[in-house]
Amino acid sequence: FVRLKETNNLIGLASLANIDFQRSSVEWGQGINPEYWGQNYNIEILEILKHYVFNVLRFNRLFGQTMITNERAIAGVKASGCNFEGVARQFYRKGLDYIDAWTYSMLAKEYFEQTEMVRIESLEVKLKDIIELVSSELESENISEDTSMDNCRFWDSMSHLSIIMAIESNYNIKVEPRDYTNLTSIVEIFNYLNGE
Repeated sequence: FVRLKETNNLIGLASLANIDFQRSSVEWGQGINPEYWGQNYNIEILEILKHYVFNVLRFNRLFGQTMITNERAIAGVKASGCNFEGVARQFYRKGLDYIDAWTYSMLAKEYFEQTEMVRIESLEVKLKDIIELVSSELESENISEDTSMDNCRFWDSMSHLSIIMAIESNYNIKVEPRDYTNLTSIVEIFNYLNGE
């Protein structure tokens, strides 16, 4: 079960299943209460599970699947560094309908390559440039130094991934997935890019 540290509220669950010690492989899954969607908890959970699978269990392969129509889940696992493997046809059933699954995985080698990436220490980025970048991604003119995920209705977990990708593209850096959950305000992005 996943609980918030501050309140002890139950917000979801995370699991490891289909553990195969011979193949050093494990499947993961997670679910978040819809009341907590859009707040990046899913990415934080995935980072904790990745650390446990690769650093503690020392497994070689982590895999999973989600409904091909679940854009949020797909964006989340892509952001966590997982790679698309293929489509499992009619994997899920909802009522009388069958839905394909989007399958993905991550290997230990890929995980450790991600964690070893070094970010440029200081880019000397101006605050106004970050405000412009976030304004463009959120398609909003009401972005200021005080804007964050907590106070901007346009800044949800999907748009957050767009912001991270724009940062990587504009500044030619790689933001480690474990840093995604910290970059949730203009000030935090500014501090991160300027090495503070």
